Amino acid sequence: MIIGEITNAIIHQVGNKTNGDGVRFSSEESFLGETEADITKMLNKSFSTDSLYQFYFEPTLDLNPIFVFAQNIFNNPSKFIGETQNISRYLYEKCTHPKIKKGEVWMLYIKDCEIDNIITDALCIIKAETKETILQFKQEENRYDIVKQEGFGLNKIDKGCFIYNVEKDNGFVCSIVDSGAKKGDEAKFWIDDFLHVRPIQNSHQKTKAVVDAITSYVANELPKAFEVNKCDQATIINNGLTELKSKKDVSFQDVKEKAFSDTAVLQDFERYLDNYQVDNNIILDGEFEVVKAAVKKTSYSTMTTIKLDKNFDIKVHGGGQYIERGYDDELKMSYYKLYFKKEK
Repeated sequence: MIIGEITNAIIHQVGNKTNGDGVRFSSEESFLGETEADITKMLNKSFSTDSLYQFYFEPTLDLNPIFVFAQNIFNNPSKFIGETQNISRYLYEKCTHPKIKKGEVWMLYIKDCEIDNIITDALCIIKAETKETILQFKQEENRYDIVKQEGFGLNKIDKGCFIYNVEKDNGFVCSIVDSGAKKGDEAKFWIDDFLHVRPIQNSHQKTKAVVDAITSYVANELPKAFEVNKCDQATIINNGLTELKSKKDVSFQDVKEKAFSDTAVLQDFERYLDNYQVDNNIILDGEFEVVKAAVKKTSYSTMTTIKLDKNFDIKVHGGGQYIERGYDDELKMSYYKLYFKKEK
């Protein structure tokens, strides 16, 4: 991903509709000056092309407002100010959850961006919600005074969408940032309600989703339906990961059967998988190319680590058959027994 020149920039303020905050529009574009280089650096650091999205809507894509507004800007950049006001107005309509914060919405038109060896224009939408407090030192004649100021940092974007002007008929190609996506229902509005995007099902996205589906099932659903311990959970995850890591192209059916050797557990996972695919707008079946980087980036390490009180952590990388769990009646404590050939 290469970000080109920012040719247009504007900032509007969007509040919470339930709180009656309103929207404050700018009628003129913003001057970036020497901050352009810092903003470009922040965008490069924040947005990734590993997981990409596209706009969609039922029954037709043309009913997706953000897709339409972005399309209008790409077709005629002179409409930039008016269409960014429309985007802000629509965002305000979606900011109804009481926990959604008021914030400044930046919109940037950027020329000569590169994605998949294609040079194209892009539109970037950022909602800045979290302010940082800094201390400024103000020089007076015989002293320095300390002044407190609030502003937005360059290290982290709260919510953002980078829209590339490619594959318009399929809903463009988008990169998404949503720092609060896992914190509660109030965060889902950015991806689901406001942007209405879904993952593009490339190899990276499918690899990541397979690992996430297995780990989320093992963490949240498996203990409800079956009597399992932490070692059992870690073994299931490691078995699935071993199958993924061992091949360039893999069948999802093989991954499932390797991870879930018990038929009853496999059937329960299939039930969970039906809902997972609907909730995440993705289809997991057939063969796919394994992207090793996607496996590494998926958070599963805590699921393969057994924490014992405050004294010990056991990291399980495989070999679950060589771990025994028991209970000592005399000590009134549980224990693990590990069998190995060589200590390293």
